[in-house]
Amino acid sequence: MDNDGITDLVVGSRDDGRVVTMLGNGDGTFSAAMPRAVDSIWQLVAGDVNGDGNLDVASANRFDHTAAIVIGAGDGTFESTRVVAQPGQTLSTDLGDLDGDDDLDWIVSNAGAGWNLYVNDGEGNFFLLETQAPPEVACCAALVDLDNDGDLDLALSDESVDDVILKLNGAVSPLPCPPSPSVCRTPTESGRAALQISHGVPAHRRKVIWKWIAGAATTTAEYGTPSTTDHYTLCLYEGGALVSSVTAPAGGQCPGGACWQGTSKGHQYRDRDTDPFGAEKILLKSGSDGRAKILFRARGVHFQTPDLHGSPGPVDVQLFRSGSPICWGARYSAPFIKDDMVSFKDRAD
Repeated sequence: MDNDGITDLVVGSRDDGRVVTMLGNGDGTFSAAMPRAVDSIWQLVAGDVNGDGNLDVASANRFDHTAAIVIGAGDGTFESTRVVAQPGQTLSTDLGDLDGDDDLDWIVSNAGAGWNLYVNDGEGNFFLLETQAPPEVACCAALVDLDNDGDLDLALSDESVDDVILKLNGAVSPLPCPPSPSVCRTPTESGRAALQISHGVPAHRRKVIWKWIAGAATTTAEYGTPSTTDHYTLCLYEGGALVSSVTAPAGGQCPGGACWQGTSKGHQYRDRDTDPFGAEKILLKSGSDGRAKILFRARGVHFQTPDLHGSPGPVDVQLFRSGSPICWGARYSAPFIKDDMVSFKDRAD
């Protein structure tokens, strides 16, 4: 931790919420460096997340429902902390290069909520890539090359059903959502975008349906070519923070033929298996002001529905296309039409 070639220990404290480096003296003894306040640390791992040559720390802070990146100063102390809110008790964390770009990405386990995967921009800034939904209660996660192909895979454990889930790397990566809502095209009339979320128990009954009706003018060309190159990702935000996402990758074969098909006014997507990220049906329809339409429906275990029960809002839903600055969205403000532990339903502002 202090670049002297001697092994050190990094210790996290649950009760007083601090991380401290125990600097190795080279004779089997250790001396404590200056601690840094974080949260109620449950588990931690070290790695250089910003490429400055100094080891940093990623922590899972169980009872605070947070995870954190703690930047090392290179002398055993820490110079800054970046805390990321999580949707449940945070039990585990790991670092590794998941996307092959020579920086460390980040996985965080949330009990009952799932495994959040974050990609690194190379400077230690992380963006939510996807959420892997658990059978019941997400517990631990490790990044390891399971198939000896040179890239890291996922080993995930569920403490409720006593399952270990192994997921191989190499599938199409979903399009990452921006960390906060963007300025997007909206419906031309109030109330003309509907959002419905069903949390579903068991997990295969989870569902998100978003209807963008009477939308701002959009041409077929602006929808791109999802049959070959353009991914689409639906991003959900609560209070300005990203809480869930679902991607429909470009191209691909689904039961019955190609996933994406062209229509007279745009494109449509169908995948009854909802694999790999949860998208089931998408309709992109071009039109002038008030006549463009979008439908996005996701279902099953491959994504995480956000818990919006009791949320003060606002809730933003935005659809992004890879390689384009254009996005389509709507905002939903409290009070909502329906907001309970089972489902959420509302119409746009």
